[in-house]
Amino acid sequence: MSLSGEGYLSVILIAIHLSEYADGVKALVIDEPELSLHPQAQKRLAKLLAEKAKTRQIIICTHSPYFVRWEDYINGAHFVRLSKNKKRCIIKWISANAHGENEWKPVGFTDVKKPHQWDAVAKEIMFSEKVLFVEGQEDVGYIKKYFEGTCDFDIFGYGVGGCGNFKHYLELAKKLGIEKCAVLFDNCYCKGKHTKHCETSQLEKLQTSFPNVKYVQLKTHDIRDKEERSDEAVPGTFDEKHKLKTDQKVHFEAIMAKLKNHFE
Repeated sequence: MSLSGEGYLSVILIAIHLSEYADGVKALVIDEPELSLHPQAQKRLAKLLAEKAKTRQIIICTHSPYFVRWEDYINGAHFVRLSKNKKRCIIKWISANAHGENEWKPVGFTDVKKPHQWDAVAKEIMFSEKVLFVEGQEDVGYIKKYFEGTCDFDIFGYGVGGCGNFKHYLELAKKLGIEKCAVLFDNCYCKGKHTKHCETSQLEKLQTSFPNVKYVQLKTHDIRDKEERSDEAVPGTFDEKHKLKTDQKVHFEAIMAKLKNHFE
């Protein structure tokens, strides 16, 4: 079965320009190579282009997350993001600095325990205009369930993997020129003795470093009730049956309204 569909002509043209007959070509610009291509074919083509980029300059203009490969970025590729602000075109990018070091590290990229951290869903941040960052994948699930598809913003991937990672992703959003960002924090679990790693301490630091971001915080220690931390239960905003608790309803709906207003 062919994976290219109607995109076979585009693939043939790209192949011709990459062939041995085009060895003298020093630069190749490809506009939307993903058109009419099956996702698997997009991934194969992206890998091929990365290999061929070792011997020539290849510039890809794309709307597909499958052509956003962090392997390429780490190896020296420049990621350029174009966005429109009224009548202006805004150009932002992340790339290697003058010393050959990447100016932004893809957090969790090499974490074998979190292969989802930078999959196609997470890489959609490259194309987003409004992004909410949350700690983990359950936060993503509960918020999407609450809004039932009516929220006018994107939630980053499956969460950032803990409150200590918020700073890294907010820095990425800043470099990409994403103007509207928000962060949802749990309430700290340290019983008032705030450490440098707890949610409240992290929140205070981020408010100083990223003052234009909207910050909201749950009243509870987690998005749902959990029994997983030592022998002590962790109270959440939702119960174990995934129902919003009566005593948390007013507060949770209020912070969700703040998020919605921020992104409008």
